[in-house]
Amino acid sequence: MLYLYAEWLLNFNTQIVISAIMVTLMLLQKYATTWLSARLVYALWWMVPLSVIALCLPNELKPITSQAISYFKVTPQTSQVSGFWQLNATLLYLIVTISLLMFVFWQHYKFVKTLNLEPTGDLNYKSPIFVSAKLSTPMAVGLWQPCIVLPKDYQKQFAPDTLKLLLEHEHTHIQRYDNLANMALLLLCISCWFNPLLWLGYQSFRRTQELACDETVLQQKTTHQQLMYAKALVHCAKNNRNSALAYSFYGDKSTMKQRLTHLQNLKNTSLGAKCLVIALACCSLSAMALSKPNEIQANKQVNEPHPIMRIEPLYPIEAANAGISGYVTLQFTIDERGHTNNIEVIDAQPNAVFEKSAINALRQWQYSGATHTSERHIVQLDYALSPQSKADKKKVNHERISVSH
Repeated sequence: MLYLYAEWLLNFNTQIVISAIMVTLMLLQKYATTWLSARLVYALWWMVPLSVIALCLPNELKPITSQAISYFKVTPQTSQVSGFWQLNATLLYLIVTISLLMFVFWQHYKFVKTLNLEPTGDLNYKSPIFVSAKLSTPMAVGLWQPCIVLPKDYQKQFAPDTLKLLLEHEHTHIQRYDNLANMALLLLCISCWFNPLLWLGYQSFRRTQELACDETVLQQKTTHQQLMYAKALVHCAKNNRNSALAYSFYGDKSTMKQRLTHLQNLKNTSLGAKCLVIALACCSLSAMALSKPNEIQANKQVNEPHPIMRIEPLYPIEAANAGISGYVTLQFTIDERGHTNNIEVIDAQPNAVFEKSAINALRQWQYSGATHTSERHIVQLDYALSPQSKADKKKVNHERISVSH
């Protein structure tokens, strides 16, 4: 299970897709929030979890139809020390990931514990309100049962009308479960800690979140209220000392500059622009799940399932070290979603050497959807140590596709 997770996570195509979405959303946050509205751009961040789901669609049901056997050549991935390096790489990934997770949860625990929350009895609001001497600005604190925490001297810092707008700001974060969204995206960044674009995307997400919150608070507010709100933001940013990773905060100078600029240009976004962007997002997600690589276009039979994604089997280290070559012939079906199913070994030479590797790989293969889901398909995986191996010599009069490194 851990190996399958790592294989999916470290897959180049997976990282390219996630990175492309991150870059697109970062550009929208920087250049299109005024045109599209920050709330719409913030909603588009749902593309990140949806794309992960699209990339994780199960591959268990895939029927394949062809009377001729397809051949796939498998060679050892590395030298005899490959297992050693794979183990080291896995250990390094786990050590860094666990260390980052421990740091985040330790920071969260320490931050919440040092707040020393005290209830305030002179404020009635939609969300629970507490005060803390450790905070210098209002903040929504908590993941499962969030509350609003104010600085202890909030009465001196903010006028009643200004405080009402700030409370509405923090309540908006709570209503939208922003702290949970921050934590979820942070966990994705930690799981992909080697990808710097995700960390940059996380910062962009936080800025978009604040811009969207500002829009929500100031919709249908007067110009005077907008001015008070802008002054309160400047005051909070000046005094802000809190930057807990999972919590919404007022931001650095560049974030605050963008927020103030955005407040000056608040306007209703055209319905046509919103529909266009949403349609493009839906098309992108659909293409992600259904697109076919160029290599499939060579297939002549329209109704025959085409291979979309092939995970190369791992050459067993023991067999490579012993100089063993061979093949495994598998029979399987393909469902309407292109997932392989009912995998059976119908021939293998030598026995009990390559079967497990072949089945594990075939389970992850993706085909175009099949019309006849009960039709049987056959594939033969050649495990070859060299071009002159016996497994190679036996293959004639059939299509041959080499899976190279």
